[in-house]
Amino acid sequence: MRSSEPHNPFYLLLLLASVLFAATALAYALVPSLEEKAAEAGQVPPQSAFRDALRTDGWQWLLYEVGAMILFGVLSMGLDRLRILKKERERGNEEAYRTGQAPAKMAAKETAMIELTEQQRQALNGSEQPPVVLDPQTGQEYLLIRREIYEQVRGILKPYNRGWEDDPDMDAYEQYRKKP
Repeated sequence: MRSSEPHNPFYLLLLLASVLFAATALAYALVPSLEEKAAEAGQVPPQSAFRDALRTDGWQWLLYEVGAMILFGVLSMGLDRLRILKKERERGNEEAYRTGQAPAKMAAKETAMIELTEQQRQALNGSEQPPVVLDPQTGQEYLLIRREIYEQVRGILKPYNRGWEDDPDMDAYEQYRKKP
């Protein structure tokens, strides 16, 4: 099963840096104790440039490797995020192409758009404001208001944390909502 997305090269680099860190940490911790045990047993280990460098600079190697792991981790997450944004942008452009309209940015939910009938358009210009719309199946009445007015009311209520979308006090009333 092949993925249609290209692999993120930063994940491989992150994996390599992590393995290198684990190997360096083990060597930094175990080599001195192994040398000490060999010396106690009467065997002097032969000179090694690697062990000398590990003894003097091992802590710096570990810091560089931690830095590399952080860098590759951030880069891999950034590349994934860019790919997701690009995919969303392309999906939005496809939607715009299909519908002939520019994609609208929705905050959390996608809303349904209903075109007005001629009767509703006349009611919007009538004296009774806002016009009342009746659902013939349920008998539920709705008020038809312009988006600017809705946004104004929402903006006024939001600072007082009385928005109707996220108010937990309103959850008790959900049982009365008519489900389709």
